[in-house]
Amino acid sequence: MEVVVLVVVAEYYERRKKFFDKYPDFFSDFIEPELEYGIYGALTMPKEQIEEIKYASEKLWGVLRKVKEHVITLSHDEIVNLGYPRQLIPFLKLDYLSFDTVLSRFDFIVTDDEIKAIELNNVTPFLVTETFLMNNEIVKFENSENEGLSKPKLISANENCENEITSSYTRGIIDCCNFLEINNPKIGIISQDIWEDWEEYAQVDYIRSMIPTYLGDIEFFNIDDLTIEYGVGAYAPSGDKIDILIMPAYPYEFLIYDENEKGETVGIELLKLVEEKKLAILNPPSANILQSKITFSLLWNMYMNGKLTPEDSEIVSKYVAPTYNAPFPFYIDNSAYVKKPVLSREGSSVEIVKEHGTIRSKYDYYSEYESVYQKFIELPKQEVIINHEYQEKRFIIGSFICNDNAVGLSCRLGGEITEWDSHWLAVAHIEDEE
Repeated sequence: MEVVVLVVVAEYYERRKKFFDKYPDFFSDFIEPELEYGIYGALTMPKEQIEEIKYASEKLWGVLRKVKEHVITLSHDEIVNLGYPRQLIPFLKLDYLSFDTVLSRFDFIVTDDEIKAIELNNVTPFLVTETFLMNNEIVKFENSENEGLSKPKLISANENCENEITSSYTRGIIDCCNFLEINNPKIGIISQDIWEDWEEYAQVDYIRSMIPTYLGDIEFFNIDDLTIEYGVGAYAPSGDKIDILIMPAYPYEFLIYDENEKGETVGIELLKLVEEKKLAILNPPSANILQSKITFSLLWNMYMNGKLTPEDSEIVSKYVAPTYNAPFPFYIDNSAYVKKPVLSREGSSVEIVKEHGTIRSKYDYYSEYESVYQKFIELPKQEVIINHEYQEKRFIIGSFICNDNAVGLSCRLGGEITEWDSHWLAVAHIEDEE
């Protein structure tokens, strides 16, 4: 039996190397810290389940937009009490898109019994290259390797979704031009350099490649090379004044604390340029309303207090994990819950509180923010090959909203808390289910 397992593992790594060698720009493995990131193969899900996740994503997107409309009506003090960063609040109502964001990602826990959304990354969602490009490519490659063998053909969950990125960014750039009342904009798109963060650089470069060049002059550069002349404009390394700044991987909660060597708040000055219509940032500051996990608490509160339509209430009840701004509802029935900061990423500062103990994230980068408290739902498990052995990992499904449509799924595998050292796996269904 051991010999058979060793042969299977060896064959797996032969296929894995053969596939990922075709994509040297993709971050299938990280060296420092060491991480075997890209899993070869695909998580096969029933086609009906894939379609239901996309259905839930679009319906929840519509309901959450109503939560955003509610937050916009609140006073400054009321928004402060919701845990939004004070420095960002004066700019939250800067909203110049005909839709909410160019690209967002829901995270769902998907089991045989239920599909529950647990959060939304509304400003800087990662997994873009994996979802929109690599998912399709790995499924095609696996089918070609299995041709002639008695194995079912796989169908990617994300077929033909790349065009949605182009369509969404085109729409967003046109909206920005209308906001600034200009044509032929100078577009700056920023990232860290490849040696600083390979994953970030590759994702931003991929997004850049999806933006049509006819929309304007596009310059891709390191975020550290962005310069600002207060009250005048932002400038690219070429010296050109930027009209539209695209920040696919740089969150606003970092931007508002940016200072130069003189201690000046350059991030706030950048936002003031948007306020003065001397710059448009994509996504706009208003996108941060839905970025905060407090919106899930607000949504659940609206549902519990009968402030939603019957249709919206049915969607929330079925597809949202109960979320509160305090843990008391879980004390009443002595049930497990998850504590998470309203602004956090990659599982940082997340705690799972159970009857017999608490599981904590290895990192606490966002512990200064207020928290929400969400019903604990056990993540499903999937066995995969990692580090030359079979390992059982828990997984979560990411579902992208692009151009207001649900367009693509990705699977991340890790522990009970999905942290930075998770792995990626494609998503597909079997052809016979067509």
